[in-house]
Amino acid sequence: YCRKSQISDPTLEGVHPKSVNLLLASWAADLFSGHNINSLDIRSTTVNNYLKAAQKLLVDSGYSHPDGLPLDDKNSKESQLFISKVKKFESLPNRRSVIDDEMIEEHYKRKLSSKQNSLEDCFFDWLALGRYTGFRLSEWAQTRKHSYELVDGTTEARAMIDSDWSYYDHKGRLIDKLSSNEHLIYKVDICWRFQKNKQNGEVISFWRDNIDPRFCPVRAAWRITMRSQRLNIDPSQPLGQYFDHKHGRMAFMNSVEVEHLLRDVAKLTTNIADDNLIRQMFGMHSIRVTACNELARLGVKDSFLQKRLRWRSMTFLDYLRNNMYTAIRHNLSLNIKYSPHDTSLRHNLLQPHSNGLGHSGILCA
Repeated sequence: YCRKSQISDPTLEGVHPKSVNLLLASWAADLFSGHNINSLDIRSTTVNNYLKAAQKLLVDSGYSHPDGLPLDDKNSKESQLFISKVKKFESLPNRRSVIDDEMIEEHYKRKLSSKQNSLEDCFFDWLALGRYTGFRLSEWAQTRKHSYELVDGTTEARAMIDSDWSYYDHKGRLIDKLSSNEHLIYKVDICWRFQKNKQNGEVISFWRDNIDPRFCPVRAAWRITMRSQRLNIDPSQPLGQYFDHKHGRMAFMNSVEVEHLLRDVAKLTTNIADDNLIRQMFGMHSIRVTACNELARLGVKDSFLQKRLRWRSMTFLDYLRNNMYTAIRHNLSLNIKYSPHDTSLRHNLLQPHSNGLGHSGILCA
């Protein structure tokens, strides 16, 4: 890790203890991110033992500092902060990992190589949109292939239907779904008729992405809408449907097939051979988790993230596994002094690291 961080002396001779503590905490984040011997997710207890062994190694190597300050016998508050967050993550019942950039690229390739209206073709569009909306399972998919969930006591579909989505041009004028085309669409308003948080009828707008149209949420939504027209989906039924070419009939996007697809791509891109571990890491909830972490890595305010992804409380903080960068920036904001040996360390601690599963740099619950 020192070599990767361009730190020439792994015994850290002359480096201030506070900087050493930050380095060890950053190393802990790197270990949690999959950069370890087996390239796997490891538990907080294991990382804690790594840190204790590293501190012992430094002491046994004769670590000393010009000011004569001792190295902490216990893990630093920076490391403990991160480990405590990961322990909380480990206790969550539905913890999942991010669908990272490399996986999304692979899903896009599968869309391009699949038949029109197939599961792979449809799923990519829901994934591209879900990275922005943070859909819960019930909002877009079903647990069964040939039936859909109704809102309790009603005949209404719980998942998104055609009337929940409205499209607008660059001047904010409503666009007719039947007569328009993708090039005129700049904004989609999505209405959550029913929500887990009981904020029924909430509407959130999403704007067109012209930087990388492949992953544009507005274009993805429009493709879903156009597909529903092409397949003659009943407007009262969920939009999340695809054509099962093998059996020659329509089917609902469902947790069994979607999770199989997600895990197949994850296994390919992560090179993790353990099927049980892949099942633990990736599932339907991964889409919501991904949306949460995409915003978090951009550094948006918690209140913005909470509002955009429709949380009524700060529960989403438990979904974020990358707490170390916050801890490091906290210390830097308090103007912790670094020795002359620490200039590269100060720079490297603030650089985003790949999480070993692609390029997003963030693991999550």
